[in-house]
Amino acid sequence: MQKVKDRFGLSYVVLVGDRGMLTMARIGKDLAPANLEWVTALRAPTIRLLAEGGYLQLSLFDEADLVEIAHPDFAGERLVLCRNPTLAAERARRREELLAATEAELQKIKAAVERDRNPCLNHVQPTDPSVPAFTKLTVPTPLQRRALDLLGVSLRLGAA
Repeated sequence: MQKVKDRFGLSYVVLVGDRGMLTMARIGKDLAPANLEWVTALRAPTIRLLAEGGYLQLSLFDEADLVEIAHPDFAGERLVLCRNPTLAAERARRREELLAATEAELQKIKAAVERDRNPCLNHVQPTDPSVPAFTKLTVPTPLQRRALDLLGVSLRLGAA
């Protein structure tokens, strides 16, 4: 960085990086010792910790889309947060779309399991041709039972 400063006659340098480019490790190892300033975006886990710790409250955005907060882990740093209502609406729309698609797929599974014919009868054809084929009533494994319970499906084991 000193070479860049000298070559271009710079006395003040600010690095701007997207989230993840300027990590806390890089800031501590390279930027701070070189007396460089920086602008970067916090990653989602850090933002979640700020919110869970009570430092970031969504109500701060009720009157403005830009707020500044402080946190002891970021002493001497400005944490400026912005809320993009258009992006928030798009994410909410996409989330609902994914939930609806998931629900539709689960309904297909539920309908297949609850169809009129007995879903627990399996046709078995042994590899030995002298042994005749047969139909076997199967019992769900504990994992299959849990999946059926989560889907709210009951197997009609007594049906023919």
